[in-house]
Amino acid sequence: IGTIMGQHHINIAGMLLDSLPMRGQKGGLTPIQKKLWMHSVSAALCSRFLALRQEVVDADTAFMCGLFHDSGQLLMQQFLKDEYEATWNEAESSGNYCELEQAQFGVDHTEIGQEAFRRWELPGPIAEVCRRHHDEPSTLDPLSCIVQASDDFVHWLERHPEAGRETDDGALQTESSDELWGLPVAETVTEDDRPNRPGSAAARLGLNDVELDDLAARL
Repeated sequence: IGTIMGQHHINIAGMLLDSLPMRGQKGGLTPIQKKLWMHSVSAALCSRFLALRQEVVDADTAFMCGLFHDSGQLLMQQFLKDEYEATWNEAESSGNYCELEQAQFGVDHTEIGQEAFRRWELPGPIAEVCRRHHDEPSTLDPLSCIVQASDDFVHWLERHPEAGRETDDGALQTESSDELWGLPVAETVTEDDRPNRPGSAAARLGLNDVELDDLAARL
């Protein structure tokens, strides 16, 4: 991360990483925490690439917002434990994270993330991006749109690991990240659910299939 971000953003990232749950009950990361951090790092890299492509928001800021956009899920997993794990596993299959969280707990991870960043009183737009990264794409500011497009793309890539990924012998990788972490495998996503489908954040940014394939290879 230090080779990507400036010192100011490194300092903020360090404070946030100290505040967020990084270990399970036995000292190591739980499978869900591993999956969430893998997803977050990928979304951060994707957000930075898209920010550099769009040239409308600061790339370091986009990286930070991508890295911490799902902080609310980490916090819910840490404090609600088994209750949240069941909800999260169901949401992984359906993609309806906010709806299921609201139904089960009366609050979703976007609200938790926003409130956490407000209480930490950290500068910058991370709290707002946490709150808005699942909103209707047409209503989003450029930074939130980039993070939502990155979030959607990484979720899609997790379900389609063959996109841009090869094993050491050159063969396409067939294991999803869910299988690698021992989690329930999400249902197959149809072409209509591609991250640049009409009306999506990626479509709003003008991303075409060739650019998505290139981004998959980079990640």
